[in-house]
Amino acid sequence: MRRNSIVFKLFIVTTLFFSIFVGLIVFSQTLFFDTFYMKKKENGIANEVELFRKKFVDNPSVLDQLTNEYYEKNNAFISVLNVDKQSYSEGMGFTIVEVPDPPVIFENGLQFSMLSEEGELLTVSLTEFFLNGEFDTINLGTLGIIEGKYIEVMGTRDDGKVTPVYIRTSNAELNTYPLKRNVKHEIIRGKINKIDINIGEETKFKWDLYMRAFQQYRKDNYSLTFPTDETVLMSYYDKNTGTDNLILVQPIFENNHAEKYIFTMHSLQPVNEAIDVMKDYYIYAAFVFLILIFILSMYYSRIISKPLIKINKVATKMSNLNFTEELEIKSEDEIGNLSKSINKLSSKLHETITNLQTANQKLQEDIERERRLEKMRKEFVSGISHELKTPLSIIQSYAEGIKDGVSVDKSDYYTEIIIKESNKMNELISDMLELSRLESGFYHLNIEKFSISDLVNEVQTKLQLNINEKNLKIKNDIQIDCIVYADRKKMELVILNFYSNAIRYTPDDKEIHIQVKKVKDQILFSIENQGASLPDDEIDKIWDRFYRVESSRNKETGGTGLGLSIVKNILELHHAQYGVQNTEKGVCFYFSLNGKEFTSSP
Repeated sequence: MRRNSIVFKLFIVTTLFFSIFVGLIVFSQTLFFDTFYMKKKENGIANEVELFRKKFVDNPSVLDQLTNEYYEKNNAFISVLNVDKQSYSEGMGFTIVEVPDPPVIFENGLQFSMLSEEGELLTVSLTEFFLNGEFDTINLGTLGIIEGKYIEVMGTRDDGKVTPVYIRTSNAELNTYPLKRNVKHEIIRGKINKIDINIGEETKFKWDLYMRAFQQYRKDNYSLTFPTDETVLMSYYDKNTGTDNLILVQPIFENNHAEKYIFTMHSLQPVNEAIDVMKDYYIYAAFVFLILIFILSMYYSRIISKPLIKINKVATKMSNLNFTEELEIKSEDEIGNLSKSINKLSSKLHETITNLQTANQKLQEDIERERRLEKMRKEFVSGISHELKTPLSIIQSYAEGIKDGVSVDKSDYYTEIIIKESNKMNELISDMLELSRLESGFYHLNIEKFSISDLVNEVQTKLQLNINEKNLKIKNDIQIDCIVYADRKKMELVILNFYSNAIRYTPDDKEIHIQVKKVKDQILFSIENQGASLPDDEIDKIWDRFYRVESSRNKETGGTGLGLSIVKNILELHHAQYGVQNTEKGVCFYFSLNGKEFTSSP
């Protein structure tokens, strides 16, 4: 991964972002979690107490139900007490009784069974006993009310149940004097068999904690005064359990005076210990998070950068004028729209550049054609000037002879020479014009379907007189109905030139061999004449205009020197294969034409 690549940059940015994000979360939880927890706890308790207060004010008779519901919902006790310290009924099986100092509590339904010395099993109720007495403590263990211990009880007995007014143990003497009049009391001695508390140990533990908090609050706030109805929040640390707790006190105003107040205590979870554990946990979690961040950052950077890299690749090719590749559109987002725009730009550029290249190529062809035409014009003028010079000189000489009054016999001869040279000039000019048209690049062939076998026979018939004059032997090896697609008139000119050359350069009484045959899709034509061969170093030059092999092919044999140049241009317009070669007997000219239909081009 290159450092200056977008993948690397996205990876670094993403990794730093997530690392900082996770670090801030860990730091904020470590630093602010306990404060946040306390604030949320305080607001939650205040809202619950306010809801409890409204329900109680609306219907004070359902206090037991409200306290039970509050405990079930919040797992905390709540009490409604009188400001004048008179006791007030409570739910959850408990009642708070405020005595001068300190306030105490008793459990409803608290009792124990004892086995009397007479062997009778009795039940001793402690509820009313603790309510009517004034004791420094009501802790059963402290008072000596322990299973298996000796106890002496004085009170009333009714069907196996004893309501005590006096209890003596090895630790203490408890009484609720003065005794009620007209009530018979008896003394019962024996051992405590079983202590029965109608609440669970967990609830009892919570209630003891609750009461220690209440006692501490009353000790610190012995004179209860509530100038406003604002809620009072305070913390309470219990030494017995080592737990932090939150006390909430809210007065209930009646007639602009606080008659009652609500007291509740909620235990605060040991968040400090949890935070310490979380700190150790974050050490391991941070390592895992870093690995996950590394993987996710790599994956994310590649997802985002992959289409961008592809776009850059295509754009680079476009800069090199390569428009063959298009971007794949996989989404309709900004990257997808960018890909569409680049594809459209590529298509437009490709089309524009192609049009420019086509126009430029056409311009180059036009320029080249103009150069060729200019060259042809110059060559035409040069060639005409050179080739016409001799016949014009001859005509001029013989014309001057006639003018000077030569004899009648010579006058007819001179006139014949002038006519002959004029015909040569006319033939030369016609060939030059024909060659110029063929070399111009604007000539279009008239393609048609015909039998070249028949065309060869027709040309041979036209030249039969020339053949007979030299007493030449013609060997025809012509396959019947060899069909070609070509310009018939131009191909007649080609065959006529080849045939005429063969007749012209074949000695008297010698042989000309003509062959036409079909090989696959090609029609082959060849004409071989006996006579002098062509020099090897000049065999390729015979297609040039005005070229003659002086040793054997000169002006005396006739011709303009343009015939083979005309043949060459016609065959090239037909995209034909052609050539010339020396044989054992003489020289062979040949060409091949397509036996299938084709479209000509200039």
